[in-house]
Amino acid sequence: MAISAVGSNNPLIRQIGSMRSQMDDILAQLSTGKVSSTYGGLGVKRSVDIAFRQQLSEVEAFKSSTELVGLRISSVSTAIDRFSVIADDMQAVLNPNGGEAGDDGRTFDQSQARSALEEIIGLFNADVGGRYGFSGTSVTTKPVVDLDLMLDGDATHAGLRQLTDERRQADLGADGLGRLVLAPVDTATNTVTLSEDTGGIPFGFKLSDASGTLTNGTVSGPTGDPPSVSIALTGQPNAGETVKLELTLPDGSTETITLTAEAAPGSGAAGTFAIGADPTETAENLRTALGDAVGKSAETSLAAASGLQAAREFFAVEGASPMRVDGPPFDTATGLVAGTETNTVSWYVGDNDYSTDARDSVAARVDAGVTASYGVRANEEAFGNMMATLGALFVADGTAKAEHGELAERAYQALGFPKDKQTLQDIQIELAAANSAVEQAEERHIVTQNSLLTSIEEIERTDDNELAVYLLSLQNRLTATYQATAIMYQMSLTQYL
Repeated sequence: MAISAVGSNNPLIRQIGSMRSQMDDILAQLSTGKVSSTYGGLGVKRSVDIAFRQQLSEVEAFKSSTELVGLRISSVSTAIDRFSVIADDMQAVLNPNGGEAGDDGRTFDQSQARSALEEIIGLFNADVGGRYGFSGTSVTTKPVVDLDLMLDGDATHAGLRQLTDERRQADLGADGLGRLVLAPVDTATNTVTLSEDTGGIPFGFKLSDASGTLTNGTVSGPTGDPPSVSIALTGQPNAGETVKLELTLPDGSTETITLTAEAAPGSGAAGTFAIGADPTETAENLRTALGDAVGKSAETSLAAASGLQAAREFFAVEGASPMRVDGPPFDTATGLVAGTETNTVSWYVGDNDYSTDARDSVAARVDAGVTASYGVRANEEAFGNMMATLGALFVADGTAKAEHGELAERAYQALGFPKDKQTLQDIQIELAAANSAVEQAEERHIVTQNSLLTSIEEIERTDDNELAVYLLSLQNRLTATYQATAIMYQMSLTQYL
């Protein structure tokens, strides 16, 4: 008779169960490559592993941020690079000699100016991942209005073209002499007097200097309020002697008028006056020549400067309101007034909080204690001046060749971005500094991420060779235990005794 020598509480049975459980754990580790599916299974290393995982999560968040910020900076920088190309291309096609206007009344460079404006506006309004890069903090607002609205306004809002016309009237004045008054000759003293019509106004010519080489004459001024210049003849000048006037224009440029005395009857050429039969006749000839010269400068240099200044006032930069002539009437206006949202087009509609630097208007943490500032506003000085230059060029009268030539020269200089003003390169340098901080942070994150992943793997990952050896040993032990158990199940009473 066989005797049941073992039961469920037999140590061998419990040992078999334990070894089977260990074998299941080892097989699970071999299949997953992980020491445990829970932190508890990591033993004393679990706290270190948790800390590494938390650091890894932070690094991955920073890494994601640097990638996104890098993309945004790259898109804005690429657009600004294109602005530089546009400026260079426009300089190449500008024609200071006043190219012929086409059927639409525009010269070739004016047509190119419109195309340039359309492209610039498109780059300003480019959407990168649901954000606008030229709106400052207003990243969900398209920063710039459409070109047609910008140029022509609508039923209730004046655009650039209207502001340019109003400014031109105010600068040239009713008689076309640039707000200067040429008095009749004082025959008692044979004096010619030229004065500003109103002192201290922002319109027209400003008398800034006067000089002469007249043997029998005195050039004085500008003095008084309003400022005036006088040329008094005490006798007859000699042929070749000159009178010079220096005028300041609304855009800050200067114009010099030189008048040269000629022996009678004179050539009648621009910039000359004939020596008459007596000083009074000479003074009359001088006055006529001065009026002609001022009028010519008004319809060319002053008109071009007026258009450029009107555009600069319309394309107000860095939070300023667009300024327009306080009229009507405009040809006798004496001041400027800020345009409002109800009567003047605002070409830029993004962030206007200029208590914050443009770059600081958008910032992102890219590492612990490291912030990259990369905000840009479309109405920063460099952008606004570029828009003003192209806008002034386009809305000017292309059929007025002399005026167009003057404006083309000014546009060429402005598109070269004078060093005393913000340039596109200035903005690029600041963005490059921000991008450098982002790239350096990203490099650190990659190194840190790899280091943490290695450390975590050392804690969590199994050693397959070690497991294989342990599994073989466990199998041998389990086999031996099975055999021992089987033998005990088969023992008879006689064998047992």
